[in-house]
Amino acid sequence: PQTNQRGPWARYGRGSATVWTIKFNMPKAVKGTAALRVGISGADGLRAGLPVAINGASVGALGDGGNPDNRPIIQTNAIRYNTDQGYWQQRTLKFDASVLKPGENTMTFTVPAGDLQSGIVWDYLRLELAEG
Repeated sequence: PQTNQRGPWARYGRGSATVWTIKFNMPKAVKGTAALRVGISGADGLRAGLPVAINGASVGALGDGGNPDNRPIIQTNAIRYNTDQGYWQQRTLKFDASVLKPGENTMTFTVPAGDLQSGIVWDYLRLELAEG
């Protein structure tokens, strides 16, 4: 962490970007549109969305406002205040399925650098495919 804050929070500083990685297998090459549906129960510090990459290639950001199903993520402060209740929301990020390859694939989510309470609490992640 960077320690560029003053006062009692100086010892905590600010966090670096954090990358979450999910590995999964695809039985064959696919075409069409993929949809990543994410149920979110808490979010902080994601005002510009949550960047997503597949096999190292950016496919967009959850909550970037790119379509009605991917409107901006509502910031809930559920992480910051360590609460057991957040605001449930679902976002859908659609992308070209050709970025998926046969065999092992890697999906990454990058929580941006910033406040140490920045992050996301997910309820579920679901990857869907509409071939054709």
